[in-house]
Amino acid sequence: HPGSLCPVAGEAGRRHAPLYGRLVAEEQLAASMASTAATGTPSDIQAMQARIPHNFRDPATAPLRKLSVDLIKTYKHINEVYYAKKKRRAQQTQGEDSSHKKERKLYNDGFDDDNHDYIIKNGEKFLDRYEIDSLIGKGSFGQVVKAFDHEDQCQVAIKIIKNKKPFLNQAQIEVKLLEMMNKADIDNKYYIGKDKI
Repeated sequence: HPGSLCPVAGEAGRRHAPLYGRLVAEEQLAASMASTAATGTPSDIQAMQARIPHNFRDPATAPLRKLSVDLIKTYKHINEVYYAKKKRRAQQTQGEDSSHKKERKLYNDGFDDDNHDYIIKNGEKFLDRYEIDSLIGKGSFGQVVKAFDHEDQCQVAIKIIKNKKPFLNQAQIEVKLLEMMNKADIDNKYYIGKDKI
């Protein structure tokens, strides 16, 4: 009950009550009630206390944690959901009348597949500098390829985003974040990936 007083561990004899979402000592509550006597009655205070939530979200499942500490887990979950839906759709279309073959569509003049991912060709060169070696991974935002940088004579990873506006916007945010992190890590203490955009 919000208006009831309860003992707090470590403070024998002192009693506490909830006020504005936190426990306060009985003396502080009395002082607070006295100071608000001109503006409200104790029943008004109890009514306000009754509206204060006492059950809060589990910090382990909070969105802020999922988008910071658990970012990799969140991306993996997004990928799992994405590919599960994709697999279900493929199974549903196989179950449909297969006698009517769908006309194959071209996406981005044949450069992209039906998921708007760039069609990777091993040996292809980007900007006459990066030679594609192989696909490293594929996700819901795009794909990553291993390539050789002929100018710097080293192996690099290239992230190729899907050919859709929301993915472009997300990639631009990632680029800005990388630039900010690289500027903050001048001594290269934290081994942040260096971009070559």
